[in-house]
Parts: sequence; C-alpha cells; structure tokens
Amino acid sequence: MKIEIRKGTNPLGGRTIEFATGTSKVLLDVGCEFDGLDLPLPETEGPSDPASFDAVILASFHTDRLGAVYAQYPPDRVQVGEKSFAAMRAMDLYRGRAATPPAGFLEHGRPVRAGDLTIVPFLADCASFDTWFFEVSAGAESILYAGDFRLNGRKPFAWLLRELPGKASALIAEAPGVEESPDAVGASDTGSPPAGSGSSPRNEQEFEYALIDLFHRTTGPILALVPPLDADRLVSVHRAAKVTKRLLLEELQLAVVASAVGTPMPGPMDHDDVKTFVTRYDERGHPRNALYARFDGPRRIGRSGIAKERFVLCVRPSMLSFVRLLAKDVPMADGLLVYAMDRAYRDTPAMREFLDGCEALGLRVVTLEVRNGPDGRSLRKLADHVRSDLFLPIRSTDRGWFPNLPHGRGE
Repeated sequence: MKIEIRKGTNPLGGRTIEFATGTSKVLLDVGCEFDGLDLPLPETEGPSDPASFDAVILASFHTDRLGAVYAQYPPDRVQVGEKSFAAMRAMDLYRGRAATPPAGFLEHGRPVRAGDLTIVPFLADCASFDTWFFEVSAGAESILYAGDFRLNGRKPFAWLLRELPGKASALIAEAPGVEESPDAVGASDTGSPPAGSGSSPRNEQEFEYALIDLFHRTTGPILALVPPLDADRLVSVHRAAKVTKRLLLEELQLAVVASAVGTPMPGPMDHDDVKTFVTRYDERGHPRNALYARFDGPRRIGRSGIAKERFVLCVRPSMLSFVRLLAKDVPMADGLLVYAMDRAYRDTPAMREFLDGCEALGLRVVTLEVRNGPDGRSLRKLADHVRSDLFLPIRSTDRGWFPNLPHGRGE
C-alpha cells in the first residue's frame, strides 16, 4: 500500500489521508483547517480528482474530518457513522438545504470493501461522539489509523484495545503535544475529584466534579464555552447543571444537532431541563423558523424567560452581541464564564474579543480543561498493543517525543 498524508500537520485541524494500491484508492477524512470556534462547516477544496476514489470514509463529525465532503465527493462513495450523519443532516437543515444520504453507515467491526482495500471500523473513545479507528488492509499488509482518541473519556479504552488487531504494518495516530500530559488517568482508574483547588481535571468525570463545584459557588448566570460537537463535554455540563438545579440552554444550532443525534447528546426533545433559544429572528420564510417551531412550548425560551431562570447557557464567540443584550436583563457581576475548549483557540482574534467582552460585563472567566487528544500514556498503550513496524505521528507538535517507538513521518 501507498500512504499519502495530504493534510495532517496543523495542530488545530485539517487532515486527509489517502491509501492506495495499484488498482484502488480510499480517502480517510476530507478535512479543512479551521479555527474550531463556530459552525456551520466551511466548504473546502479536496483533491482534484474526487471521483477517482473508491470510498471516502469519515472518522467523525468534525470540521477537520469532513470539511470538503459536501461539495467534492460523490455521495455513493461516502461512508460515515449513523449518528454523524444525523448531525450532518441536522446542520444541513439549519443551513436550509437537503442532506444527501451516504452510501452506507459504519458499524463497529463490519468491514467496508473498496476495490482490493478492506477497511474495518472500530468505535473509539473521543470527546466527539461516533468517532472511529480504521484498520486498512490489502493482502497481508495492514495499517491502523487511530486519528483522535484518548483514554480519559467515558468509553472504556481497555475494551477498544481488546477489539483492535494485535499487529499492524504501520500505525498512524494523532499526537499533538504528547509531552504535556504523560500521566492522564482514565475514568475507570479513579472516581475521585482532583486533589486541591489548583488541580486540573485528569478525565471527564473529574471535569464534571469540577464544574459542579464551580456552579455551586456561583450565584449569578453561568455561560459555558464548549466545543460545539463535543458530546462528552456537553454531557458533563448538563449533569453539572442538573445537580446544581439550573436549566441548560442551547442556541438553536446546537439544539438541532443534539436533538437529531439523541443519546449521548442532551437536547430539548429528550430532556425537560434543556431548552433552546435564538439569538436573532430570521426573515419570514427562512428554514430556521420552521426548525425553531419544532421546539414547541416548554422546549424553548426567550430572552425575557431566560432572565427569570437559573441557567447554564452554552455559548460560542459569535454570540457576544446576544450576551450583551442579555446583560441588560440579567446582572452579570456575580456570573461565571467557563472556558472549556482547547487552549490553542484562546488567542484567536474572535475568541479574544469574546472573552474580553464577557469580562467587561463582569463575568469571571475560569479555564477548565481536560485533555481531548491522545497523551503519552495512551499512545504507549496503543503502540504496545499494535506492535507496528512503523509509527506515523500526525498533528504532532513534538515529534522528538518518539525516540523509543519505531516511527517515520508522512508528508
């Protein structure tokens, strides 16, 4: 097999990896580089010959995985997880266009045939829902593509290792900043909150405990900056809101996706303590008006209603104008803004403007971060299990971390 890493060096996103034999070609992910802050998804250019690929397979519903899929690739070649497609379809409805069904849905352990290439998907632990590992094989040669994964989320990493092949010719894995968190602890390793007020959460469960503590100590409104498609993070925020007797408020865009996906994402259609709102009203006849109408009665709330409630409101940087309007009805001086995104986004112009604007309103900004990508411990566990002859780190900011692992570099 020939492997070409078309994209995969930007730590903030954008990846496209081609696998080819003499007669078959497959693309895993068709990503674009992005700022990670807002949806809808941008459309980007992919390879110049998209129809030449036997299959296009998406590892998750993330901009850096599927940025080019809408306009570039024949739908009869695309394979994606069923919940990912539910999110894609919901976003298309939000944008006012019809979704095109893929050729098929990925299932754990069920092979996908593409010419003389065989791709076997394995459901992985990742902050995003419906994220996959792939074993790509042709003849006696096999390559494991790990992409995003971690061992400190809500899915059991030990179970995944038991499911994965015990040997591969090569291992391709994301390895951003592996030197930073060599001691991450999985949810199965501890049930205790982090020791000491200055400790950072080591896993999603500890993140949830830390949120509950922050929410209990906050008398004013709470805003939460979370990745828009991070199911684990949204579940944690929802659980903390429930424990502290606050409503979880999702802007229409997030509510549409969460309600379409269902479990694990909490949405207004399935939870009485989750409501949706709009930051502005669209012109008459806009398709978003019909979407908002689906959330009838108690499933939605207006600005005046928000002002009467104790709430946790999910925000994104483009919502600063709405937050300023809300501040006219809701005093922000005793409020809290939880920044729960990758620290790399914090210094982008849009994020900086949003954070500065919220602080000017009187909100206390607290950064609460739990690692989303693989760390040194999880990479070693994976490499020890797969026993590959070649390791290809992508999206790595520290390639010098790998002296004890056989590895090469894809360009």
